[in-house]
Amino acid sequence: MSCSSFPDPAGRLLVADASVLINLDASGFAEAIITASCGVLHATRNAVDEVIEGERRGYGNAGAMQALEERGLLRVVDIGDREEPIYRALLEGSAARTLDDGEAATVAYAVENRAIALIDEKKAQRICEEHYRDTPVVTTTDVMLHKGVATALGDRHVTALHAALVHARMHVPPHLVETIVTLLGNQRSLECPSLPRRIIARAAQ
Repeated sequence: MSCSSFPDPAGRLLVADASVLINLDASGFAEAIITASCGVLHATRNAVDEVIEGERRGYGNAGAMQALEERGLLRVVDIGDREEPIYRALLEGSAARTLDDGEAATVAYAVENRAIALIDEKKAQRICEEHYRDTPVVTTTDVMLHKGVATALGDRHVTALHAALVHARMHVPPHLVETIVTLLGNQRSLECPSLPRRIIARAAQ
């Protein structure tokens, strides 16, 4: 199944936040998903450091991320002088406009490099929509519903979605919840703590 909200990359980089890296790893098929959707996924060093710190606290898998980097599927990029003003503004502004370090770096890098921001956090999505409209924003769910990913995974597609939802509690945007529930079916959907129970119940009727 394809997702119409996934933009045509048209040569643009995809820059992933820490939660996206964790979700893709939890799916069990990160390599196939990256290969089928964009070929090479980018992430700021700030986001990567968050994954490493998360592993120390018992979640995430920095080793798997390093393996993707060694295979050339993940490219780690640094915030430089060009990205610094937006990065700092997103860290030090008013509460309504501030993000955590990895999210701020992801948005700043995407804006200044005409990239696509791959980020699940609602506040970051809202900030991009309000202030950086030329920067497309997609979520892990968008990537996993990409036609190329569904085709590449075949029978494993539902398994990958289910694993990301169960093991990483992947956030699903409201407009895609019914699509995910339909794909998973009722029983598997009930095993996913991040899916709203009321929509699962409605789908069962």
